[in-house]
Amino acid sequence: TASGAPVITSFENYIIVAFDISDLTPSLTRLEDNFNTRAKVLVIFQNNSTEDGVRYAFETLWDLYIYNVVIFNWTDFSWDDRLSFILRLNQPKLLINPTVPRELTEFQNYIIVANEISNLEALRYKMNTRGRFLGILPNSTEDELKSAFETLLSFNIYNVVIYNWTDFVTWYPYNSENRCGTSVNLVTNSKSLNSFANKIPKKFNGCSLSVTWWGLSISIKTPFNESDPGFIIDFLNAVGKKIDVKLVYLKENLNYFALVRAKRHYEDLREDMLRRKIDVCVNIMDIEVGDSIGAEMENSKYLFEMFNYFILPPRRKIMDSGKIFGFFSLGIWSMITVSVLVMAILWCVLTKSSLKESVFQMIRLTLQLAMDQEPKATFQRLVFLLFFFYIMNLSWIYTSKMSSVLTLPSYEKKIKTITELSQSEKTLRFHEIFEINLKVKGEEIYENIMKKTTMRVDKGNFLKELKDFVKVLNYGTIVPDTVLYFVRKPNNLEVITQEQVSTLQFVLNIRKGLPLLEKIDEAILHIRESGLIFRWIQKSSINLTKINLTDYEEIEDVPLNLEHIFCPLLILFLQFILQSNQPKILANPTISQSLVPHQNYIMVGNNLNTSLQELKYKLNTRANFLVTIPNDSTDDDLKSVFETFWHHYIYNVVIFTNRTDFVTWYPFHTKNKCGNFVNLVTNPKSPNVFENKLPKNFRNCPLLVTWVALSPGVKNPFDESDPGYIVEFIDAIAKKTNTDLTFMTDNLDYMNIGLSTNNMNHLIRDMIERKIDASITVSSVASQFVGTELETTFPMFEMDCYFVLPPRRRIRNGTKIFEIFSSTVWSIILASLLMMAIFWKILTKSSLEMSSFHMVRLMLQFMMIRMPTKTMQRLVIILYFFYIMNLDWIYVSKLSSVLTEPSFEPKIRTIAELSESDKPLEFYEHFMKYLSAKDKRIIDGLMKKRRSNAEKMLINDRMKNFVAKLEYGIITGEHDILAFIKNPNKLEILSKEKVSTVHWHLNVKKGFPLLGKINEAILHIRESGLAHKWVYDSIKNTEKTWVPDYEGQDKVSLGLEHIFCSLVLLSLGLVTSVFVFIFEILLTNFN
Repeated sequence: TASGAPVITSFENYIIVAFDISDLTPSLTRLEDNFNTRAKVLVIFQNNSTEDGVRYAFETLWDLYIYNVVIFNWTDFSWDDRLSFILRLNQPKLLINPTVPRELTEFQNYIIVANEISNLEALRYKMNTRGRFLGILPNSTEDELKSAFETLLSFNIYNVVIYNWTDFVTWYPYNSENRCGTSVNLVTNSKSLNSFANKIPKKFNGCSLSVTWWGLSISIKTPFNESDPGFIIDFLNAVGKKIDVKLVYLKENLNYFALVRAKRHYEDLREDMLRRKIDVCVNIMDIEVGDSIGAEMENSKYLFEMFNYFILPPRRKIMDSGKIFGFFSLGIWSMITVSVLVMAILWCVLTKSSLKESVFQMIRLTLQLAMDQEPKATFQRLVFLLFFFYIMNLSWIYTSKMSSVLTLPSYEKKIKTITELSQSEKTLRFHEIFEINLKVKGEEIYENIMKKTTMRVDKGNFLKELKDFVKVLNYGTIVPDTVLYFVRKPNNLEVITQEQVSTLQFVLNIRKGLPLLEKIDEAILHIRESGLIFRWIQKSSINLTKINLTDYEEIEDVPLNLEHIFCPLLILFLQFILQSNQPKILANPTISQSLVPHQNYIMVGNNLNTSLQELKYKLNTRANFLVTIPNDSTDDDLKSVFETFWHHYIYNVVIFTNRTDFVTWYPFHTKNKCGNFVNLVTNPKSPNVFENKLPKNFRNCPLLVTWVALSPGVKNPFDESDPGYIVEFIDAIAKKTNTDLTFMTDNLDYMNIGLSTNNMNHLIRDMIERKIDASITVSSVASQFVGTELETTFPMFEMDCYFVLPPRRRIRNGTKIFEIFSSTVWSIILASLLMMAIFWKILTKSSLEMSSFHMVRLMLQFMMIRMPTKTMQRLVIILYFFYIMNLDWIYVSKLSSVLTEPSFEPKIRTIAELSESDKPLEFYEHFMKYLSAKDKRIIDGLMKKRRSNAEKMLINDRMKNFVAKLEYGIITGEHDILAFIKNPNKLEILSKEKVSTVHWHLNVKKGFPLLGKINEAILHIRESGLAHKWVYDSIKNTEKTWVPDYEGQDKVSLGLEHIFCSLVLLSLGLVTSVFVFIFEILLTNFN
């Protein structure tokens, strides 16, 4: 109820003490705009309100959008100094004889104020039982305290301290003297609440847990067999040993997993946990479908994951269908016929024999590879040999295809995914419990699968299903992967492992609030990380009775018969074309579209230089090139061809020349001196010399890098002690690839030239002339120009860029003395003065004029001419004096602090706030493309504040100029701030909202051969972590600038403008006094 409305929006928790709702409403109305309505609010009513009154209070608070409220209605106990410690607790939840319907599990601390602890039954499963509980039970005896602890433990509430108005009392359920919570030994501490700690020990001293289980193949056999209980029981036993808990396995068990699958709920398990006092149940959860276990239970971390797969019979051997004439298509048979006819006509002309005789000879040659008489003339022999070579290869292909594919069977197509299975002809049989998992795969897949399902099993016996499947092997089914351990040689089965049907997790269902859950989870995680589960699985699978697979009936070789005459054959190509991966054939091309996606090219032509110029930047220069030259070529001609290709950075080239040999070269071998010389390598049989043109070791081939000083990234490459972290990175790349790194001494600032001219023509020209191999650049520049002629490496470094502003200036909250109080407060002060004057007139029976004079004098001078003599008068004057004394203290302290000690400008936290401020800015224009995602109003605001000379300075000069002036804001990276500023914490950095992320790259010419190896080296170096060390070293050695304080920042003297109003009042008072004085003299003389 203090005058004025303080700003308290920064708080997250409030405690409001009011007499009743009528007292609460006006206070909150005054605080409406200065109150964090999303905070947690505890309202304490000193007057016991009715239910309607409390409901009205909630409605009133909701009208002010205050919704996170708990009302403490003063009832049957008194608040005194002994309870003041409650206000210091961490966000407590007060429960006073509670009947609360909603969930309270999000709280970590509770205060219970009740006469009967048993009232908490209404909150069972609605509280966080592992939280901290403070019970306030006044004047309780020792037996009553023990009974309270036992009652709370029945709710699984163990972390309890009870305050009985004099002492804090607690107990430790799992200490040895308390026998796992069955006996209560009290621990008293009269001063502190620190007895909250360590209620759950690391070891539980052999406390028992009752465990229910059910048999499941090798996972759970029987817990009473110590040698081979199953790997899940082994896991549970290891958990028990780790936390020193005795696991009591029940002998009467139900298969709760099957019951849940059948009934779709956990009622049976919940009832048994409450009725039989079961602590833990070993169960399986389907993570794709998800199961709701209810409020009475919770799950541990999973012990082991099990996958359900489709398994199919082994693939059968099948015979290729088709006919012999199907080896060749109708078009190929036509071409063969035409080629025989053309050869017959040519042979008729050459030998001057009859056409009938020539046709007969060619057909005989085609079918029998024989002729009656050999040709004698040279040209006849040449034509004969070419045709003989052609039909001989044709016969080999035909015969090999006939003797292998048609007579030897192959296997069915392998099914790799569930989608392929749904499209196949396989019949299926599986448990209906998997239907819901298959629905997740998609409606079409589900419907196709269900159409193939001939029989579904309702029982959950996977081992029996596997045995039935192995007996017949004529359908597919779904089983867990652990069941496959029962099969001898399971690799012979077709298991669709690329896509599982579902994922099952072995978990422990635990009664809600069991104190040991956290320790059980910790033990599970440690054991899973140890890898012991796989050893237990191996042990469990040794003694299994294996199931033998039924062998398929083998298909014997089938002799060639009449039905195979029409089998299909693929179209015949040259052998080396078949070995190439989708070649693109270029014959003197004039192609407009890009051919970059291709990995193999075949070029046919004489004028290759012209062709390559026309196809410049349209080819994948790192692909495989097979070049055929029709004319006979000398070694010098071949070297010239290789040099032509090398000029375009095409290095993976093989030339097929003189119709006999394959010729290539290795640019980076020692003899070729990094591409400066061409030494030919010949292989007469195969074009496989395509491989390994780029070695791992480049044998000191030169790598020419141009640079520009961009401290701290690039300082001076020739300074070995501190060249800059970018230079360190490039040095490491050169060492890893064994290249001779050379930093240019005659450099152009290609980055600034590119930004100013909006192109990279200077850099591209120097790269084409082989003056430069690589150029250091940043992503904001590279992204604008990289494309047709340039490529970039993977990023070497990345740096976040932020807006950086000068330190906040000190400003005044007001400029006039009368602005210390608002007009409302001044009005209240005048009204109180007038009321006190009237009241004093009544008490002293003096005139109103005299009473007003005394009150004003008392307010201004703290004195009266004559002190009152009566008790009532003295009491009133003392209260009024106390009031005006406090008023004067407030006024004077405000005057001496706010007006003379300035505060700071409002803090700018976001880019939106910056756009609305009056701060001028200087930043590169290319940052606007990153800011373009912002609202148009924000972009326009930033552009209006941007100065025109923002593009002119490099980063190091710009940072120095920024610190020297401190008049505007800039955009810069975090590395630059740390490198150039000695006290960066003085600057205002908008770190919550970054502008962009800058990546450092190397620019290279399109097709540069070393790009792939450089990228590999970059990835390895970044993974090594050395990059962070280089950044730290470069920043540490950079000359830094100190951000100075503003002039006059320490104090501001009181100026004339601050007391102008007071001086005006003083002047008016003096003038009035003079006139009164003169008037009194004149009046006296007149009388």
